[in-house]
Amino acid sequence: MVFTGMPYSSWKGRSETEEERQERYQIQQEKREHEKQVKEKQIESDLKFAKERYGTTGVYSYPIPDNTLSKAFKISGAILRVNLIDVVRYEHIDNEFKAFYRSSKLMFSEGASKLRGLPNYLTTILDIPYDVAIDVASQLLLDEHIFTSIRNSYLELHELEVNNKLLTAKYGLRDPLYSKARRLILEQIQQAEACTRFKKCWKNTRYWKKKGLSKESILRLYAFVDDFYLRADWDEYSYLKLLKDDEEI
Repeated sequence: MVFTGMPYSSWKGRSETEEERQERYQIQQEKREHEKQVKEKQIESDLKFAKERYGTTGVYSYPIPDNTLSKAFKISGAILRVNLIDVVRYEHIDNEFKAFYRSSKLMFSEGASKLRGLPNYLTTILDIPYDVAIDVASQLLLDEHIFTSIRNSYLELHELEVNNKLLTAKYGLRDPLYSKARRLILEQIQQAEACTRFKKCWKNTRYWKKKGLSKESILRLYAFVDDFYLRADWDEYSYLKLLKDDEEI
């Protein structure tokens, strides 16, 4: 007796026809177009709201309320200089393009000199002399490009992890490139952190002690940089506070 069984093409699953492929492609195109239109309407609505409330869709200065800061840094003077168009587009743009719209700037004075307000702020929160605060502030300004690199890498890491969780939840699969991508981002963060005086390590602690800072002031300095320059997504914060917060600003 010969057992012929089912043809391989039958049990492996029927191949998609050209007509079905075209139909699926059309559905995907329509879905993408609908999502694009929804985003454009959201952007238009947000910009209209910004124009009505703040009188502009361009540059706007927002004093950060003390009640949104950690207890150690509740000192008036921190200001966000934002471009409202960038803030809106940052919120609605796809993750891979967000870096192009991260434009919110942290300031401590409305004056032309960025150095004017920051030393006063540091003098208060770190309990250090003004001349030492000027030295710290100058180093902070020099390291701003490093902070931007670290912050962008942290945000990229967050986006990678969110996308991987969505993929796992939807399909039960893990992105095969997730582990490698995560490792590369963490390496970028470590390399950038090694170039700044404001990440906690024994070399930096010794450096700031030689500058005249106490142990407590040094720890506060590390915490200040971490809170204000490295971890905070000020563009997301600006969107939520300026365009979604029901309270009057």
